[in-house]
Amino acid sequence: MDSQSQIKIAEMRPLRSKESSGGNAGAALALKVLAMLAEALPRANSREPFSPEALEFMAAGLADLPADALERAAARARDTSTFMPTVAELRTLAGCDDATAAQQGRAEELAAWESARQWLRRNAWFMHNPATGGHDWPDARQADRVRGSLTPRTEAAVRQIGGADAILADIGGPSEHWVRDRFCEAYRLQPEIETAALAMGGAQVQALTARLAKALTMGVPNGR
Repeated sequence: MDSQSQIKIAEMRPLRSKESSGGNAGAALALKVLAMLAEALPRANSREPFSPEALEFMAAGLADLPADALERAAARARDTSTFMPTVAELRTLAGCDDATAAQQGRAEELAAWESARQWLRRNAWFMHNPATGGHDWPDARQADRVRGSLTPRTEAAVRQIGGADAILADIGGPSEHWVRDRFCEAYRLQPEIETAALAMGGAQVQALTARLAKALTMGVPNGR
């Protein structure tokens, strides 16, 4: 298997841990990765399995890594490691030597924001609904008219903060930084929503999503 192939965290089975109680999303994702690797790779100096407490302690050292960095580290460890790697080794495999994980995460959020911003500006003309004055999300019948595409995570973040109108209303205006920050927060929280979806039913996920959307639209200038 290609060493660059990634383990998709969202597809991992739920763990019986603190992650389903709404704890830190980064630590929950890191714990999933560590649990999978602990099952696949032996310990270097012991035949005993890692205790849940040890895995949670290690997960805290990886909690700041973005989801894609965790996936990358897990795939590389799976394909190249003989024994279970340490936290320091996993951070190296994640590619966090030259830039901090926080910087990487912020860069990813801003790149996703710019992608969403440009996509909405390119497609706003046919998304406009004269009857409501707002912008409707393109459906399957309009796919051939859409210019470009958004990743599922980026699209989900746009929807979380109120859809196309929430962004188009402020693009180029003095309040653009507010909607940008709300988008970045929604984008950052998407892995937590995916993790929750594995442990909860559909109705519970919808309720969580609704509460998150409400929280992200509070405190916006001019009542939006």
